[in-house]
Amino acid sequence: MVVLEEVRPVRILQTTVSSATLDWDGVKINVEDLPSVVKMDGIYLDLVKRCQEEVYAEEIHHLRKGEWLPRNSYLLSLAPNLGEDGVI
Repeated sequence: MVVLEEVRPVRILQTTVSSATLDWDGVKINVEDLPSVVKMDGIYLDLVKRCQEEVYAEEIHHLRKGEWLPRNSYLLSLAPNLGEDGVI
């Protein structure tokens, strides 16, 4: 009796998250903050980036490397690009 083993190459993908998930319940935006929110100044730019990193980490990874987005990406139909500020 002969036993044959099949050897297949394996690809392992590993990602690391640089920061912990933000507790979004603690984020408060007042009416006075709206101009800064619209301009995405200061902390609000960071909030947008963190939100996008939490939701679209894989897409951001591909955009940074100049690669195509996965076919199952919700962003694909919007033809996204990554701005100089790191925001989609």
